[in-house]
Amino acid sequence: MNPVQKRILLALTLLAATTRLLAAAASLWDWDEALFALAVRDYDVTRHHPHPPGYPLFIAAGKLVHLFVADEFRALQVVVILAACALLPLLFALARELGFSFATSVSAATLFAFLPNVWVYGGTAFSDVPAVAAGLAACTLLLRGRRDPRAFVLGAIVLGLAAGIRLPNLLLGATPALLATWSRVRARQYGVVMLAMLLGALTVAACYLGAAVASTTVPQFLEALREQSAWVREVDSWRNPQRPPLREMAELFWFKPVANRWLNRTIAILGAVSVLAAMIRRRVEVLQLFLLFGPLAVMAWLTLDFTSVSRYAIAYMPAHAIVAADGMGVLARRFQPLLASMLILWSAIWTFPAIREQRAHPAPPVAAFEYALRSTPPSTILYVNDGLGPHAELLLGDRRRNFFQPHRPVSTIGGDGVVIDYRRGAVNFERQRGRLWDIVRQRNFEASVTPVRSPLRWGHGWYGVENEPEKSFRWMSGEATVTLSHLEPAGTLSIGFSVPAGTRPQVDLFWNDALVERFRVNEPRIEKEYRLASRPGGNELRIRTSETVQPGHGDTRPLGLRFDEMAWTR
Repeated sequence: MNPVQKRILLALTLLAATTRLLAAAASLWDWDEALFALAVRDYDVTRHHPHPPGYPLFIAAGKLVHLFVADEFRALQVVVILAACALLPLLFALARELGFSFATSVSAATLFAFLPNVWVYGGTAFSDVPAVAAGLAACTLLLRGRRDPRAFVLGAIVLGLAAGIRLPNLLLGATPALLATWSRVRARQYGVVMLAMLLGALTVAACYLGAAVASTTVPQFLEALREQSAWVREVDSWRNPQRPPLREMAELFWFKPVANRWLNRTIAILGAVSVLAAMIRRRVEVLQLFLLFGPLAVMAWLTLDFTSVSRYAIAYMPAHAIVAADGMGVLARRFQPLLASMLILWSAIWTFPAIREQRAHPAPPVAAFEYALRSTPPSTILYVNDGLGPHAELLLGDRRRNFFQPHRPVSTIGGDGVVIDYRRGAVNFERQRGRLWDIVRQRNFEASVTPVRSPLRWGHGWYGVENEPEKSFRWMSGEATVTLSHLEPAGTLSIGFSVPAGTRPQVDLFWNDALVERFRVNEPRIEKEYRLASRPGGNELRIRTSETVQPGHGDTRPLGLRFDEMAWTR
């Protein structure tokens, strides 16, 4: 680069870095962010701190920053923002290494930095931006390794580190690694090739061996990996029969990563111009570009959750930015900088309302938890929607909490309390949808806090409420009664209970002295739901079991059934 080009690159890098600070979110928002923050606090993949495979290098970086930043979310956010600041020079370097001109490279790098999803997620605590930054660095070094053996070895190490953030980076680095290896083999530098392969493999192994050792046990870590792989295979991937057709998914993943129709179309048209010109002129740099990012794009299309496409697409959208910038050069080389500036400005202006909302207001779930902690005494039970489980674990400390399943009634066995949910309630917290709705995963835009008074009054035969970290329960003896409030004209009774190990009792359920059901328990846990007529003045549920046990160890109570769910709703 000449001095003018160096100044242009520096000025754009500083501009992009400044705008990354504007994107800094006021709070964590999504499930994965809470899992990442929990991992900074206490790393254990078997407890999904974080979810498998563990993102060890990302969490290690967060732990390092956590030495100076008290809040776990903020520590990870610092890592992400620093990586976001590096995206522009890193993509510029990769584009130049592939053989694109200065104008195309700098235009592509700036456009990528200001794409809506890249800008928004650059202010969060997700691993995607650091992963793509490390992947770009590794690819650049490996491509340079075609000429420089030291860059080849260093690139192999950096690729291993990039895989330590997100394993799919190995797909991104596969083509540069093969090209660099072929060049070193042709130069008969077999020792360099073996050293690079060894150091790269050792780096990846060290990252994930460290993740396994830091977890509860290595076998449990491997089991967590198997379970997560099964989930991705059966739920997220094309194997799920409920997933939309692959043709629709290809359009979504490759051409519509954010809901900005005109931006998507413009990039697609410019990309088509670039590809067509490359085929006519036999330009190898465009082919190499697709060999780099194509495997990631195909993997995302076939295996990843399509509701999070805007975030997952960040990994391969450098290709979108480069072919769009190259297409401008094909159409009007002299006006390429002007056209690129117009497209970048358009993207930035369209995205800015989302940036402003993300920065100005905490996410609704976080606002709801903070309100509940401020407005209730420490003895209050917090009934939390299970979909907010990681948020609760991170934010509620030692406060008593009971989880309930989404779209299920709240079981108030623990007594009166407040419900923290997605549904509208007494005190609501909402985030303006607007542009943010078009960019991110469309959830957690609402949350509420609602006081709840338990409709259950415990009669004879019950022992006191007992608590586990995430639920309350009560044991009954051989027979017990519960009084439930009147609901006009009827209500739904939902119960969930377990039996002592080794027992198969007969259970009788009576509602206002009438037998509802008699059944034999053949499973460790039973869930039942009944629609029952309600009588004025209240209702009585009587439960009888044919078997009780004494647990021993000083506990002489005859224990019949253990109830951890009982809800009476309209």
